[in-house]
This record gives sequence, structure tokens and C-alpha cells, in this order.
Amino acid sequence: MPSADLLHFEEASPMLLGLAYRILQLADSLSTAFLLLERLSPKERAAYLLHEIFDTSYAEIAAMLEIKELACRKLVSRARSNLQTAEERHTPPRECQQALLEAFRLAITEGATARLANLLSAEVRLSADGGGKVPTLLEPLHGKSTVLDFLASRLSQYWANYEWREADINGGCGFVMCREGNVVATVTFGYDRSGQAMDTFIVRNPDKLARLTS
Repeated sequence: MPSADLLHFEEASPMLLGLAYRILQLADSLSTAFLLLERLSPKERAAYLLHEIFDTSYAEIAAMLEIKELACRKLVSRARSNLQTAEERHTPPRECQQALLEAFRLAITEGATARLANLLSAEVRLSADGGGKVPTLLEPLHGKSTVLDFLASRLSQYWANYEWREADINGGCGFVMCREGNVVATVTFGYDRSGQAMDTFIVRNPDKLARLTS
């Protein structure tokens, strides 16, 4: 059975781990399952899996998550929309991916966001995984201006002096971030039909990063 950190269920109950395992069984491939889970926040994942896979009522899910039923319905709706968008991801030519990498690096190291702004979808989403072991975003960021501001004004404080190593990750061009020779993060991207970046995934989970050096 896959480990809890792989599925991003921090402090997951056996029931939720069982649900996640079933998703892996239903997925056509591990990469499909990875994409399915990566796009959703913890509450979105739980609500979506319980409702869509196990036909749990909104009222029951709301009670489990300690939220109102209306909020639960919105979680499932948002998760469904995110997954539909994920199915429309495309892989642009390598030169387009390289252009995004350079623009992303400049936004963080120099605060120059103009080039990156032209390469991001208006609905771009940035999510991060710390595995519950290192500080990171608790919820995904949405929208071009929000993501650009986070990169240039906040992430730059920590990443500007990191070593940036370009690498092929999950079938696309990305970054392996290093500090004093140690891998501290990876960055990957998802693209829409026009070739604009619609997703940015940051992994800081030590358990996952350990696989890059093992």
C-alpha cells in the first residue's frame, strides 16, 4: 500500500488512506493518480473522494470535516472543476518550457516578473507539499497577481541564493533546488492548450526529496 506521504494525506486516518489507495487502483497510471491528488487541497481531496468514490452524503462529509454542508458542496464542486482542468494539461515544446524556467528563476532571484507574467495563465495555481514536516503553504494560491507577488516578495527571501538545477521531472522541465549541496525543493509546472503555465507544484517534503539523492 502506498505510504501516506506519497498521497499527501497529512495525519490521515486509516479510512482516508484506504480511499486514496482505491484512487490509485482506479487510476490508469501512477502519474494520473499523482496529478489527481496534487491539484487538491487536503479538504478538497477528502470531500471529493468521500462523495464521488464512496457516495457519502454532503451532510456526513460536512460533519467529518467540521464544516457547514454548503461549504462541503463548494469543496466538491471546486475539486471537480480542478480535476477537469487537470485533464486538459498539455506539454508544450521544450523551448517553451525552458523559457518559463528562466522567467521563473528571474522572478525570484531578481524580482523581475514581467516575462513570467506573460507565460502564466490568468487562472494559474501554485501549490506546495511539505509533508507536514517543513513549513510551506497550507492552501494553494490562485490567480496570476497572487502567485507573482508570492514569488517576488516572499519566496525570493528564501530561494534567491539557492542553487538552481534544471532537471526532467515527471515528464517535463523543472528545477531541483539545492542549498549547501542538499536538495531542499523541486519545482514542476503544468500547461494549458495555449502553452501557458496553469500549475506550479513545489515539493519540500523531505521523504520525497530523499528519493532524488538515494
